[in-house]
Amino acid sequence: MAVLASGLAVTGAAVAWSSTAAGSPPDLSIYAYSTERRGNAPSSSAPTISAVARLKTRWHVALPGAINTQPLEAHGVSVHGHRRDLLFVGTEHGEVFALAVGSGQTVWRRSLGAQRLVSECEPSPDHMFGISGTPTLDRHAGRLYVVDGRGFAWALSLGDGRTAPGWPVQVTSAGTSEYVWGAVTLSRGRLYATIASRCDDGFYQGGVVAVDVRAPGQRLRWNVLGNAPPFYGGGIWSWGGVSVDPRDGDVYVATGNANFPAAENAGYAERVVRLGPTLKVRQSDYPLREPFYIGDRDFGSTPVLFRAKGCPAQLVALNKTGDVFLYDRSSISQGPRQRLKVADVRGEGVPLVGLPAFDTAHRTLVLLTPADAPNGGPRRGLVAYRLSSACRLVRRWQHGFDVPSSGSQPIISGGVVYVGSGRTGWLRAFGLADGHQLWSVRLGLSVYAAPSVIDGGVYAADWRGGIWAFRPRARVRR
Repeated sequence: MAVLASGLAVTGAAVAWSSTAAGSPPDLSIYAYSTERRGNAPSSSAPTISAVARLKTRWHVALPGAINTQPLEAHGVSVHGHRRDLLFVGTEHGEVFALAVGSGQTVWRRSLGAQRLVSECEPSPDHMFGISGTPTLDRHAGRLYVVDGRGFAWALSLGDGRTAPGWPVQVTSAGTSEYVWGAVTLSRGRLYATIASRCDDGFYQGGVVAVDVRAPGQRLRWNVLGNAPPFYGGGIWSWGGVSVDPRDGDVYVATGNANFPAAENAGYAERVVRLGPTLKVRQSDYPLREPFYIGDRDFGSTPVLFRAKGCPAQLVALNKTGDVFLYDRSSISQGPRQRLKVADVRGEGVPLVGLPAFDTAHRTLVLLTPADAPNGGPRRGLVAYRLSSACRLVRRWQHGFDVPSSGSQPIISGGVVYVGSGRTGWLRAFGLADGHQLWSVRLGLSVYAAPSVIDGGVYAADWRGGIWAFRPRARVRR
């Protein structure tokens, strides 16, 4: 992160795509399309491969504050007695906007909490720490859940932004530098938020907080370093927050390092961890091996969960060292099934951070790597791997990408990979089959928010506060 972290939705929250009426388009209700964080959108919602090259701006609006949240969409929301399709985004100025899908017009906005702080970790060009983690929608309760820059979790009405009774509740510890970088996740009546800090400023305890949305005063917390240790650290920095298996409700995280005088891997630091729904540790693994060429060996990634035919339930997680770890989820404590060195990260070089995306139908994993790998490994850029019949990752293709090769999580839909380029401000699309670039557009300042592919179009956000809607231009018949 220093380089650039009742009828409630007990069933619907674990699945990103839901709708309130038969025949209605599905909503995009959660970061990366599912609690498993695969970044894999249904092909029915995507432009066809032939139409991607004809994507043109349908509308563009500029909001106050940089945007790091993935745009979410809800169809047929009741607004003053009328049904409207709404797009939801949070900004680093601590505001939430509900925009009309067809025009970008503001339907409602709420100012929550933000702070202006100078730190080595900057989520925006004006040093504002506001809403960094993508909210989540709950259509059953008609709510939007979001955490602001002062560590308060809010439940807002989808139709008008009003605060639900009993909210907000604080998920960070008062008097600390704790901060929520990652997306919030709703599963089985609990809202999960991950805790890190504003870089390594001040005192903080990294961990996971679970809020009972039916009784928001009831909260559970798991600390990476244990309860009240004399040292600090162990932040969970990734944009993806936690991932959750919808089959059993288990929660997965990848953790950062503890700080001096503790060892970097004290407690559950620098580990892949599987927690139960009530945040009890079920399995964990410390997979890093010497020699180390960087001192800051965080997992700046959320475990991406997937199941492929003929393979056990698996996950992948990226470490700043340039390593990708593939685990069988039932045997995490036995270590990874496979480790891949995808980048030779040394010294002050750009680390391997962010989330990959996994397309189940094509058994393909796509990620951004910031440096060439040693010993004939992939070169810097966008890299795709296929999950073989032996349930191991085999390189499929690679394509050069914008320096420093660190950007948004890729989103895969309809045989196309969409990805924001980070500092250089581009949105690009590549063919999933061979990595051929199909389309690109320059948005402006940095693009770290994952793009949203839905309803046959693409939505993207940037650090100027820009929200962009793209749709294919009609073919001209001759």
